[in-house]
Amino acid sequence: MSIDPKISVHSSTFFYPYKLSVNGFNIRGSGFAGTVAMLAFWNSHLGHAPTSSGGDFVDLLEIEVLDNQRYKVGSRIYVFTYREEIIRSKDGSSSLLSIKETKFGPVLPHGLY
Repeated sequence: MSIDPKISVHSSTFFYPYKLSVNGFNIRGSGFAGTVAMLAFWNSHLGHAPTSSGGDFVDLLEIEVLDNQRYKVGSRIYVFTYREEIIRSKDGSSSLLSIKETKFGPVLPHGLY
């Protein structure tokens, strides 16, 4: 997972690293030193980072999958597009990854959300 908040850092204490473990719930992140507020955080299920774009944007959208070709958002029906990526490993092997996309962005495989 890559988190890039695109925020310039002007202080060495701005991104203070945190790890919080409570009753089997583990989260890591970074935030303001001396507070428990995390600016960016992640665990094995999700990640979050702010952006500096100034807009109010939704990064996760729930869609209704109708079949392998179509999905529904509200009352509108759309068609998925597919693209392929080659994932190359350090050992020289490679894998082909098929990515299902909506007009809003890629679809997370089941189990990653």
